Amino acid sequence: MGRGPIGTQPVANNPLSYKRYQADLGANYRIRSDMSLRGGYKYDRMSRDYQDEERDRTEENTLSAKWKLQAHATVDLALYAEAGRRDGSNYRVPEGENPALRKYYLADRDRTRVGTSVDYLPSDTLSIAAGAAYSKDDYRNSDIGLTEATQPTYTLEVSYRPRQNTTTYASFTREDIRSRQAGSEAGTSFPDWKADFDDTVNTYGAGAKVTGVRAKWDVGADLVYTDSSGDIDMKNLIPGGEVTPYPDLKTELTSVKLWTLYHYRKDLALRLTYWYEKYSADNWALDGVQENSVPGLLLFGEDTEDYDVHAVSASALFQF
Repeated sequence: MGRGPIGTQPVANNPLSYKRYQADLGANYRIRSDMSLRGGYKYDRMSRDYQDEERDRTEENTLSAKWKLQAHATVDLALYAEAGRRDGSNYRVPEGENPALRKYYLADRDRTRVGTSVDYLPSDTLSIAAGAAYSKDDYRNSDIGLTEATQPTYTLEVSYRPRQNTTTYASFTREDIRSRQAGSEAGTSFPDWKADFDDTVNTYGAGAKVTGVRAKWDVGADLVYTDSSGDIDMKNLIPGGEVTPYPDLKTELTSVKLWTLYHYRKDLALRLTYWYEKYSADNWALDGVQENSVPGLLLFGEDTEDYDVHAVSASALFQF
């Protein structure tokens, strides 16, 4: 147990303890040979002890529906939607916290999600899949804290098999995550500032796999590159108040994995993998900030995570 002062009020680090109950029901109805409709219901309940004492219990109920159509022998379409609501026991505000503040993972929330996908198979060696989804979270009883979040997502995947033993793929995903937060510097139950966060994440992937090289070897390669940027727009709600704009946040991640698998015998294979990963970030909240950078406040003096990692692993796979 660790203890530390916040002003003159001691606090304790409590262990994490919870019980979770989940139920998932689904039904599928085939309207005709090329069309089907699926409906579902999910129930998720969490009871917490020791930690997160603000709320003993949260419950979430979600309804979903999905419509599928085989528009052509080579084209499949799908539309889906779901709506969920989370609530629970009474929320208890800890001593010293703003009475209007809610932790986002404990707060009452309405979630909606809609999406569509298209699968196209022009030949036995080529497949193309595309999808788009939109989700929205509304924290309906949160006046202070995270109040709203939306996330449009777009994906494109292509798989090509030039030879019987060779498979290649490429993919792209874009996420536009927008969230809204309200705060009160004065500690009142109504906000005196708001912030809009706009995060964009682009992920590119490519890879290849070849089996049966010289009868006993499989080889493969996977490449993933991700870049993200975050924009923060602060608004002072006090008449005549001003805010200082924050710089953008930027991150980049490159991951390269090369592997080979040797089929030593029918029930034993040996695998060798090389993995390289490079991560870099520009974070104004950490870059150049020392322990004593803010007068009267002791900081951690953290550095932005910028690293290069090379890893090699060897493993044996037994099949019984």
